[in-house]
Amino acid sequence: ADLFNRELFNGQLPSTMLRLQNKKGCNGYYSPNKFIDAEGCELDCITLNSTTAVDRPLIELLSTLVHEQCHQYVCAIVNRKAATGGHGPEWRAEMQRLGLPPIRVGATWRGPATHSIDPDGLFARCFRTHAAELEAMPWQELARDAVRGRAKGLDKVRFQCPSCGQKAWARAAAELVCGTCTTPDRLVVMIPEFRSESGSDGRSTASRDHYPE
Repeated sequence: ADLFNRELFNGQLPSTMLRLQNKKGCNGYYSPNKFIDAEGCELDCITLNSTTAVDRPLIELLSTLVHEQCHQYVCAIVNRKAATGGHGPEWRAEMQRLGLPPIRVGATWRGPATHSIDPDGLFARCFRTHAAELEAMPWQELARDAVRGRAKGLDKVRFQCPSCGQKAWARAAAELVCGTCTTPDRLVVMIPEFRSESGSDGRSTASRDHYPE
């Protein structure tokens, strides 16, 4: 967060508490003035979903961090903490500036939103420049067996983009969008591999015939 604040926001963002937390259905969110100390100083907070983090390429995970930093920028710098601005025009403009074109999920920008990653944008170039430093993150959260209360293996399957053929690995229940082919007007959903119910070799294949359009 400090690196992106320095490289992408000219160090303008205020100090921020970072949290990794299990948050179903959400990759991350920004909370202004979430914490307060004994002197009454308030601190913003950015939370990333710790359980989906293991399934996502690092560039995508950190793009979510910057997505939330854009919310913080609009709230703290543009609106001077008067309002977060949601996914309004100021936030969308900042995302475009950083090469993270915003994507509306619902009917309006009042609802949830995601983004794609422009490989030539500011964020992607910053990530490539500092890749070695950013890839040194040592901890990941294991999936938990709620019944037995102990960690068990993550049942990962291969996803493939039906347009460009790009592949990614994630849990079978994940819903992935191709960051290369998705545009502000069209979501391109990646297809999970097909797991057969029988077969001695245990292999799985992904075929367009296995899934409806």
